[in-house]
Amino acid sequence: SYAFEFVKGATLPMILGNSAAVGISLFVVSFFNRDVNKREKKNEQISQTFQRKLLILIVIACVVTSAFTYFLQSGMAEIETRDVFTSAMTDVITDVRGKSNETLLNITKNIRSEYENNKAVSLDDLALKYNVSEINIVDSQGIVINSTLDELIGTFDMNSTEQSKEFMVLTGDETEFVQLYSPQGIDGVTMRKYAGVSLAHDGFIQVGYNADQFHKMLDDFVIDVTKNRHVGSTGFVAVCDENLNLVTNTKRNEMHISTIGIIPDEVMLDGKTATKLYRTNIINEETNFSEEYIYAFTFVEGYCIIAAMPFSEAMLMRDASLYTSIFMLILIFAALFIFIYFLIKKVIINNLQKINGTLSEITGGNLNVKVDVRTNAEFSSLSDDINSTVSTLKRYINEAAARIDKELEYAKQIQLSALPSDFPDTDEYTIFAQMIAAKEVGGDFYDFYSLDDNTVLFLAADVSGKGIPAAMFMMTAKTIIKDLAERGLPVDEIFTLANEKLCENNESGMFVTAWMGILNLTTGNLQFANAGHNPPVLKRVNGE
Repeated sequence: SYAFEFVKGATLPMILGNSAAVGISLFVVSFFNRDVNKREKKNEQISQTFQRKLLILIVIACVVTSAFTYFLQSGMAEIETRDVFTSAMTDVITDVRGKSNETLLNITKNIRSEYENNKAVSLDDLALKYNVSEINIVDSQGIVINSTLDELIGTFDMNSTEQSKEFMVLTGDETEFVQLYSPQGIDGVTMRKYAGVSLAHDGFIQVGYNADQFHKMLDDFVIDVTKNRHVGSTGFVAVCDENLNLVTNTKRNEMHISTIGIIPDEVMLDGKTATKLYRTNIINEETNFSEEYIYAFTFVEGYCIIAAMPFSEAMLMRDASLYTSIFMLILIFAALFIFIYFLIKKVIINNLQKINGTLSEITGGNLNVKVDVRTNAEFSSLSDDINSTVSTLKRYINEAAARIDKELEYAKQIQLSALPSDFPDTDEYTIFAQMIAAKEVGGDFYDFYSLDDNTVLFLAADVSGKGIPAAMFMMTAKTIIKDLAERGLPVDEIFTLANEKLCENNESGMFVTAWMGILNLTTGNLQFANAGHNPPVLKRVNGE
């Protein structure tokens, strides 16, 4: 008990101290770890999520198990306490009932002896001599033939009430019988204690105590029986009379049980045995100190037997078991947490990290790498599925690339077919042009056509960007310029109007640079404009 009190006193400060020390250590480490503090916040790793949720589940399981242990141990402690109380009260009951039966039976035998020696002796004198309240002489048929109570003589049949009928065993093989302290059979109210012994020739003699005589005879004995009796280490047994006045200590005679803190309930007031354990604060009359006790009670021979012990003592084994169980649960759950965490980390987390590493290479463009994690069936299946997906993806990519290449080849042919390829070679002029796209299709283009018999228009242009968008913008620009040129407009107006049309709904912001010239074959006059294009080269007849 002392050792456990020390454990209870030291446990909480020890846990708080260790927790504070660990918390301070973690704070210091995190404070000086600059890299950790400056690291960008990222999504929580699966291992961290699993660790946190597993810890929560372990804590909940520990709390639930501890609560279950607490209620279980509380119930067991109450059962053990009730057994201790029952044992103590049974001992007192046995002693009190044995003393009561023995004393009354001896008195009855003495009265029988005197009666058999002198049948003419006065029963009233014998009752007065032995301080009893009632003496009855009963024949073998159960009829009272002589009594200290005149109204019973010749009229009362022992078989007429349940209480008196019990004594009929004395007309058979039994020679002695002592009845429990109980209501008198004739009126069912007056409390009496009866004993009977068989007579030598016929019938039996019955002797009864009234309540005052009975308790006067037993009070001193009850005090001796209970004053040194302990329940547990520091508990006690108390005895009260019919009025619930204490009789276990002469200093407390005539003191009601409520004076020490036990308030009778209906069960106690009705003289019934307690069916549960009660708790109350009992006052020590010497120190006037109040302490919580747990108690139970029962009744015997008109006395109320109360067994009580401090609540802390009654629950000592519960608390000891609870502390032991909690410490063991903490150790078990901690070991279980570590085992499960590292098992999951080894079996799942590490393999997922391997798979994620390989997937990073795949998403980086390396479609030739293979996922090969085969520690168990699930990861083998996952590896095969990923590899199959990558293989299918590679096939789709190759098919798409081939289809795109083919479509671009068609686009290239369409684009080239849109450019003039029949180059004139006459006495007046010669034209030749060629476009070589950096990709399959592009935005560069050229054009030339005769506006009339004496006028030739030619141009070179470059659309921003490459590929299909540039080719489409090229076709639009080429068509717009040709349409404007065929109206016979001068070069500057053609470019001005073409620019306005190309700007309409041009959300992508594409543009084209162009150089265009209109040559008068009769005069040799060349009218041209440069819209952001490369400057032209003019080679004269003399070679300059």
